[in-house]
Amino acid sequence: NAIASPLNRKLALLVGINQYPGNSPLSGCITDVELQKELLIHRFGFVASDILTLTDKQATKTEIENAFLNHLTAQARSDDRVIFHFSGYGRCLQLSNKAEKGITTINSLVTSDDGIDNDLPEQTLELLLQSLITPHITTILDTGFLFPRVAPNYLKVRSLPGLDQWQLTPQELAFQQEIKDKQQFFKQLPLILKATANGVAVEGQWTGFSAGLFTYALTQYLWEATPTN
Repeated sequence: NAIASPLNRKLALLVGINQYPGNSPLSGCITDVELQKELLIHRFGFVASDILTLTDKQATKTEIENAFLNHLTAQARSDDRVIFHFSGYGRCLQLSNKAEKGITTINSLVTSDDGIDNDLPEQTLELLLQSLITPHITTILDTGFLFPRVAPNYLKVRSLPGLDQWQLTPQELAFQQEIKDKQQFFKQLPLILKATANGVAVEGQWTGFSAGLFTYALTQYLWEATPTN
C-alpha cells in the first residue's frame, strides 16, 4: 500500500466547509476532515504537522490554492505521498463561451468566499495536481456536481444548482497560467476518488454526528483493512 509506506514524507491538505455565506449550511464536512486526519495519523503513519486542514472561513479559494502550492507542491519530493481531500458543496458551471476547446460545462468546488467568485474550477484543480512532482497522489472529493430535483429528506445533498453563462475570471486565468509557467508537469492526471459517479453526493446523520456517506464508508473500511503502523 503506497500510502502506508513508512518511507518518505507524507503530506496532506484536508478541506471541509460547513458554513457557506448565502447558502444552506452543511453539517458533516468538518467531521469528514477529522475522520481523515485520524485515519492518516493512526493507520497510515502521517505526522500531524504534515497535515494542513482548512475549514469554513479558512477555506476560501485563494487560501486553498495557496495552501496547495505552499504545503504540497513546494514541499513534495518525487517519492513522497500526497493526499488532497475536499468535503463541501460542488456544482456544474455552464460556460458562456461554449466554443472554447469544445467544452460547454465544467465542475467546480464551491469555496467559503462571501461573494460570487467562490468557484474553484476542476481545470485549476487538475493543474495543481499535475504540478506535483510525485506520482503518489490520492485525491478524495466528497462533493456533488449534479443538483437533483428530488432527494430523500433524511439526507443532505452536497451540491448547489448550476450556474449559467459562467466564465473564468481574469484572476483565475492568470493563476492557471502562473501554474503552467512555473511548474513542470510530471505526469498524467492522477486518479481522483469521487463520492459518486453520477454527480450526486450526500451526507447523513448518525448518533451524535453527521458525515459524508462516502468519507464515512471509506475511512471505516480503511480503519479495518489497514494494520496499525
